[in-house]
Amino acid sequence: MTAVNVYFKTAFQSQGTLKGNVQPVGASGYRFTGTLTCTCDLNRSTTSFVNTVRVGHGGTSSGLTYNEYSPVVRRPGPSSFDVALEGVRNNNETVDFQQGFNEGLSGQYTDGNRVTSQVE
Repeated sequence: MTAVNVYFKTAFQSQGTLKGNVQPVGASGYRFTGTLTCTCDLNRSTTSFVNTVRVGHGGTSSGLTYNEYSPVVRRPGPSSFDVALEGVRNNNETVDFQQGFNEGLSGQYTDGNRVTSQVE
């Protein structure tokens, strides 16, 4: 297993940390298990959508698959989620992870940089 630690903080002070481990599933698969801890305090009371953080994952040479989580707003402390992700990659390829928050006026995402992890 390889440790993964992804941190992202936006200009609007939303922030998230994804911590866990990624392990191979055969030569062309992977499994990540860990925790997402995030804070997003934008007031969405006048919109048709809620604050959302997304976690992208996928083989380094391919696109990302996204899973979305909705943090509780204005609570004492951050929201935490158990995260279990699985995917495919080219044989023995690395895996990328990325976080994003829907901070745009219409819910568009602001994404952090991709973090590449070995799968051992």
